[in-house]
Parts: sequence; C-alpha cells; structure tokens
Amino acid sequence: MKQRTTIDDSWVLARAGYLSHSFSDFLSKLARKMPEKERKEVEKAARILGPQGMDELDIPEWVKPFASRILQQVSKQVSSELAEVADTLFGTGIFSLSDALYDVAKERGITHEGVLHLIRMLPEFEALMYFLNVRKYYRDHCAHQLRVAVLGDFLLDMKSEGGGIEGLIKDKLDLSSEEVRTAWWFTGLLHDTGIPLAKLCTAVNWSLLNEILRCYPSLDIKASPMLISLAGDELQNREYLSILVEDMPKRWQELLKEGLGVSEPADEMILFKSSHYTRQEYQPRTLHMDHGVVGAVNLLRTLGPPEKLRKNLPEDRPLMEAARAISVHNSKDYLKNVPFEDFPLAFLLILADELQEWSRPVPVPVKDTYFTTTLEKVALLDAIFYARSNGLWDIPYANIQAKKLAKFDFKRLCGDKASVLKVLDCTEQFPESDVQLRNIKAEKPRKEETFTIQIKTR
Repeated sequence: MKQRTTIDDSWVLARAGYLSHSFSDFLSKLARKMPEKERKEVEKAARILGPQGMDELDIPEWVKPFASRILQQVSKQVSSELAEVADTLFGTGIFSLSDALYDVAKERGITHEGVLHLIRMLPEFEALMYFLNVRKYYRDHCAHQLRVAVLGDFLLDMKSEGGGIEGLIKDKLDLSSEEVRTAWWFTGLLHDTGIPLAKLCTAVNWSLLNEILRCYPSLDIKASPMLISLAGDELQNREYLSILVEDMPKRWQELLKEGLGVSEPADEMILFKSSHYTRQEYQPRTLHMDHGVVGAVNLLRTLGPPEKLRKNLPEDRPLMEAARAISVHNSKDYLKNVPFEDFPLAFLLILADELQEWSRPVPVPVKDTYFTTTLEKVALLDAIFYARSNGLWDIPYANIQAKKLAKFDFKRLCGDKASVLKVLDCTEQFPESDVQLRNIKAEKPRKEETFTIQIKTR
C-alpha cells in the first residue's frame, strides 16, 4: 500500500521532538544511554542522511527548521534504537514522561502555573488509578494526551478539496497559523486533565468498599463513601461555564451544564447486611461530573477572572477555543452531529481521541500461582497505519495474548467506535476517510475479522 504511515510511539517521539527543543534534549539524553554499538550507528546515520530522514516521518514543512540533532538521525536504519527510547519513555519512564509533557506544554504556549502543575501531577494520579482499578477497566490518560496531541498535529497538515486543514481552521476561527497550532496543543495535551476529579472518588470508593465486602462476606458493614463535587456559584464555576457555552447549540449547553456536577451530593450511608446479600458489590453513585467539562473550566480559570475572559482578548482566544473543544469531547455519545466547519477543534479531538488506540495499557490481574495474583498492564496493539492514497486508517488488534488476558470483545468495540465516529461530519472541508478495525485471531494461518466505519459528509 503506497504512502502508508506507521503511527506508533517512535513516530510520536519523532514528531514531538521536532516541535520542542527541550523534548529533543530529553530524547538525546536517553539516546546517550544506548550501548556504544547502537550509538555509533545512530551517529553514522546522522552523518550520511542529515535532514533527509525527515521525509520518512511525515514531518511538516513548517517545523523542519526546528529539527534537532537527535531527530535528524531518525531513519529505517535506526528505527529500532528509537523504538527502545520510546519503550523507555512510555513504558517504565512514566515520571520522565511528565517532565517531557511539561516541557512540550511550555514550548507550545502553556505558561499558566496551575495547568503546568496539573501536568506534573498526572503521572502520580495515573499510578494510583492503576493501583485502585485492579478489577475495573482503566487505560492511561497521561501518555495518551501526548499521543493525541501529536496525532492531531498530523491531522492539521492534511489537505482537502477546500485547502489545508490548518488554513481552514485559521479562517474559521480568525486565528493566525501559530495560534491554531497553540490552540490544538492546548486541546490535545490537556483534554483529559479533568479525569482525577471526575474519576478518583469513584475509583477509591469502588476499590476499597468492594475489597472489604469481598474479605468479610459474613459481617454486617456500614459505610459512608467519600463524595466530592465542584463548588457552586460562590466560587464562580457556573460563571466560567456560561462563558464556555456561548454560541454552542442548546443541546450542547444542557449537556455541559449537567457535566459540571456542581450540586452538593447528599450523605450516602449504606448498610451491607450479610444475611441479605451473598455476593454483593458496591456501585458508586453517579454525580454526572464530566471530565471534559471539569478540564475545560479548570483551563479557563487559569486565564483570569470571568470579566477578563468576556473581553475576548486576542491572547486568550486560542486557549478559550481549546477549552470549548475539551468541554464537549467526552459528551460524544450524546451528540448527534459535530460538523468540522462549525467546530473544527472538537472534530479533530474526537477523531484523534478515537484513533489513539496503540500502546494504551489495560490493567489485568494475572494469577501467578494458587496463592499469588499480580497486576500486569497489556497493550492490545502496538501501531496503527494511515494510507494517504485512499484515506484509510487501519487499526489492527494483533496482540493475541493481551486480548485474551483483557477479555477483548471485538463486537462491543466496533459498536462503541461506530457510535462515536458517526457523529463526525466532514462538511466537504475535511477529507473523508474510513476507519478499519481488524481483529487478528491467529498468526498462522492468519485469521481476522474486520469492521469499517466511514467518516464522511453527512
């Protein structure tokens, strides 16, 4: 298949490195830890190839002048070395990843200390979520945000009949090219920063109470779960929300108001009686707190008081556009139509969020012996592929052992993906494409089932 781009973590590091000097320095330090033989091969490739290796990475013209030493060395000959670096960064190097995310965020225009602090805190939150969700499905949202940001940056370089995607967004939002890129990087890097507030109490309550019930099924137990919600009007959350929903469709406004979840939860004292329940499980009460809305309001608050934001100052506009896209991205199951022409950043975020399937670890309990069980994180696939010639996104779920451990349900996955992607409307401005999901069942003979979703003009 011609012009088929392999999109994996090595590709992410390459593109991110071209966008950030400090990120490139970070990669250089990792590369120095390579064995001497591999390091010499990298240096040799740099001397022979120079900047020519850029073309293989689909690096856009506008960032080539910012190419750094280490990333000029990327080529097929040294892809295995970069893959090792990627594994170090996205695998065992999660706390190093927070430093890289922090640097990329600052260099793409994120200077507000509240947001930068949150980026630094995400890896610790991530570790806690994996720890608490041993028996519940959870995937990373830290490395995921960097992957989504880089993938969306790639989408901005795509062409359609109406012109380049970046240019179309520039005209629609009345922003400069640099402001469009800044708006997107805010959107991609921060779109899941509302996860801790929206999910942590649920995870804590579910894990702790159910472990207690599992260990003591014969006891009567009374529990008062921890409940946290956003404060109401006195701390201006609703006022920021009113700025956020301006010019949005009425249905979207209703969803976002519900997603803020500012109503104070009632006390919830629960009695678990052993005589009534033999195998009971606690299910946390839903507060309807949406992590997209939480993240968006948090971003707006870092920009200043509401009266400042209502002035719609030029320096605030890229961030406000990012906040609007972030606010609706998790409500995609309830949106009937997201037209690119009207909501380009939200369109890109929903698309990139759904395409970012590679290397997202799922925690699964694995029984080592009769007495011991360990928690392992498995990835269902290592890469996705994009063919420019026919606009095909190929997503092969190929890690058979990982799928078995995670009890992978391909039919359910197809339904979930289709329900989300069907809301995207290209409006004859964004290039139509297909997303092909493939469930590879065996290596030899190769067996698979496929499911194709069309992203088109509705």
